Amino acid sequence: AGVAVKLEAIADPVCLAVAAGLVIGKPLGIVLFAWLAVKTGWASLPAGVNWRMMFAAGLLGGIGFTMSLFI
Repeated sequence: AGVAVKLEAIADPVCLAVAAGLVIGKPLGIVLFAWLAVKTGWASLPAGVNWRMMFAAGLLGGIGFTMSLFI
């Protein structure tokens, strides 16, 4: 993509915000929407799935979505 990556830029506020959005924001958004869908009755958790598994799926989903944007 032609983006120069410098080690000293890791402490830049924009870099920290992007990292927080990837690590915290996307998984949290996925899990909160799933929780909202279950609580409102729009959906139900599949048999054998608990909220810990949903959180792991949120982590994977957030990373997968971000990687598809890079490609």
